[in-house]
Amino acid sequence: MPESHHHRLDYMTWADARDFLAAGGDTAILPVGSTEMHGPHLPLGTDYMISLAVATLAAPECNAVILPPLPYTWTGATRQFAGTISLPADLVLQFVKTICYRLIDQGFRHIALVSQHNPDTMTLGLAAQQMFEETRVPVVAFNHYPTDPHLRALLPELIAELDRQEATDPGFTETSFLLAALEILGLDHLARPEVTPLPNVPRPAPLQRIRQRSAVGYFFSDASQHIPVPRNPSIPLGRKYLQSTAEQLVLLLRDVKEYDAWLKDEG
Repeated sequence: MPESHHHRLDYMTWADARDFLAAGGDTAILPVGSTEMHGPHLPLGTDYMISLAVATLAAPECNAVILPPLPYTWTGATRQFAGTISLPADLVLQFVKTICYRLIDQGFRHIALVSQHNPDTMTLGLAAQQMFEETRVPVVAFNHYPTDPHLRALLPELIAELDRQEATDPGFTETSFLLAALEILGLDHLARPEVTPLPNVPRPAPLQRIRQRSAVGYFFSDASQHIPVPRNPSIPLGRKYLQSTAEQLVLLLRDVKEYDAWLKDEG
């Protein structure tokens, strides 16, 4: 069994889980993502597969178990495309919180909700805040996509390189991440980077102007608007980014443990 599989909770027996907790293991990572359209070349599970790859890299470094990934969430703008399964945001919030409650009941004290799906920043962030208010357990929501302002400050040079590539080769970023993630997970056969790109259909001009100033509800009107097929995705750069974000997740969970100890000392 590969080393990373020893950290998958769903691959353990109940006795393995009991022994992990008895030995002081108290850290869990829940990869979350959508099942949604990602252009003609990437699988519907792109988001949660990338998050699972990040968790796979991080777990051995912080003695964490990886929960079975949650592949259903509030998808947002892709809901009308075939294969997309969107849950109401309030249901996602309650479902994630219930998972956290059961983990806490088992003895887990340090829980990371990990996603790169942008709508999850709202649902998972709110779940983390509510869990703390209700239990005083510091659950964290970690968004590892390069648009996240925290990561832009932590990994400025790497994200600047991704921005440059994305500007001249749309779809480069997420396609590179997914190809690297599939390599990590041993699922290389799932991507189709060689497919013919779709003709580009731009989003409505008024919508683009609104989104420059505020949040607004919208749907993608054409599949070309969500993850175009890039000319030259880079598995090495994708792998470098996933490794870098996994390292940030490890540091985050170490800080969570220190914060939890401080909370206990404060009574």
